[in-house]
Amino acid sequence: MRRLQVQISPELMQSRARRDAAGVGAYGWRPTAHELANLRASTGDPIAYRTLLRAWSNAGFKTRAIQRLAGRT
Repeated sequence: MRRLQVQISPELMQSRARRDAAGVGAYGWRPTAHELANLRASTGDPIAYRTLLRAWSNAGFKTRAIQRLAGRT
């Protein structure tokens, strides 16, 4: 069976990034598979990617590590 391919709108991606960015800097935070998937999906929208990049860097990740986790070179 083929799976339905759903396009995520930029507005939805940006709101998801803002919502998830609040929990990134929590005490003892370690990225879950869901948060990593959101980071990889946000590379398609510059505003969402910038929002998550800022939140991840505030949590202590270096920019190069974030880029590597997101699948960017």
